Amino acid sequence: MSIKRKLILSIVFVMVTAGLIVYLIILPTASDIKKIKNDIYKEKTDLEKKYLRGQLLKKILKNYEQTKDRQHLLNEIFIVSGEELKFVTALEQLAQKYSLTQEIKLSKPVAEIKPATKGKIPEKETIPKDFFFMPLELITTGEYANQLKYLGELEQMGYYIKFSQLSFQSKEDGVVMTLKGEVSAAEAKMFLQP
Repeated sequence: MSIKRKLILSIVFVMVTAGLIVYLIILPTASDIKKIKNDIYKEKTDLEKKYLRGQLLKKILKNYEQTKDRQHLLNEIFIVSGEELKFVTALEQLAQKYSLTQEIKLSKPVAEIKPATKGKIPEKETIPKDFFFMPLELITTGEYANQLKYLGELEQMGYYIKFSQLSFQSKEDGVVMTLKGEVSAAEAKMFLQP
């Protein structure tokens, strides 16, 4: 064998060996490193999310502790189902305090009908069991100044009432004020007392 041939065979052997080393060792290792890199990134983002959730939980617990002694106020803004008489009595006492005659219309919420979609029959929407608004209409008659005092004290009562309409009308026996809106209600006391 000539030197030239030996040299070519040596070069081919070295190149084949180098190719095998690259193909059998380096490429799989690089693939594993890339996979490990991706796993580390996923783990890092997962840990960051868990850390942020932990921080949020700490913040929530801190806020909870700060507001714990005021939780009973949440129960006071709702008319608890079955205790509507307490609300109506409070309204009657308020009207009596300002020498107003009053008519109260408080009714149970009515289910809303969802609009039909693509030929389907509309379905009745279920009323939330825990929290809902009850339609409320108050009609009071008396002196205008007393009506305004009544409104001011009604606002201070603590119940969450949303009025959508307020009107005054002058009559022979005084001013008639009509309030239409909704009052918040709940099926049961939703928040624990401290």
